[in-house]
Amino acid sequence: MLSLPVCIAAIFYVFGDRSLGWRHSSLPYDMKAGVYGVPVLSLLAALGLIVVLVYLSKQISQKVPRLAQKMAPVGQASMVIMYMHIPFRNLLMALDLGQQKLALVVLSTTFSFAFYVLLRRFVWGRALFLGSKADFMLILNRFQRRAV
Repeated sequence: MLSLPVCIAAIFYVFGDRSLGWRHSSLPYDMKAGVYGVPVLSLLAALGLIVVLVYLSKQISQKVPRLAQKMAPVGQASMVIMYMHIPFRNLLMALDLGQQKLALVVLSTTFSFAFYVLLRRFVWGRALFLGSKADFMLILNRFQRRAV
């Protein structure tokens, strides 16, 4: 069961701007851009939303295991998707797909996932970009044998 503070934070995140009369359409919190939003409240809302998403994913994995099994590769690729969707989005925007936001989201996420699948196929990709220690050691051992 979700705790009361998490529920309150999620409610503030969703409805806070309208009920409290804030100018913005949502609580801004973008650390990359240096926008930290409303002090304390934006941080609590962001953390609360993370907890809610973790809770929902656990519920889905317990109650709908087939869906969880199908979505597991997307979860494994999440870091690559997170970092690569922006370059793909910018490339697609340069191709004049910027007005169709749904197409932009779907295509940039799909291309990012395809990039993850491509990285997994090669030892160098797994070692350098996916953090595979075993593949990194394999490459390191190859270089050490050549040096001897």
